[in-house]
Amino acid sequence: MRFSKQDKINIYLLYQKGYPYSKVRQYYPIDESNFYYLIQILNRYGVSWLDRPRHKWTKKEKMEAIDRVLINHEIGRSVALDLGLSSAGMLFNWIRDYRKKWL
Repeated sequence: MRFSKQDKINIYLLYQKGYPYSKVRQYYPIDESNFYYLIQILNRYGVSWLDRPRHKWTKKEKMEAIDRVLINHEIGRSVALDLGLSSAGMLFNWIRDYRKKWL
């Protein structure tokens, strides 16, 4: 399910008020890993991150991210956070596609 900007802000505010994931999901049906990723990204970049323009990732940028995971053995979720990806799943999709094509 896709959440609106306001939904994401509300999820974040509930968490900041001390609501645990189990309580937040009663209001918003968000997957646990997506919940914690959203919290981490907003903690790191602030709510203004939600207003960022869409970024078209180049092949080179994708390969640099994939290399960080496959060659440098960095944790995919950390790389996704560093890059400010909208979800960690984006990076894992890039890796899956890379493996299908080249491995």
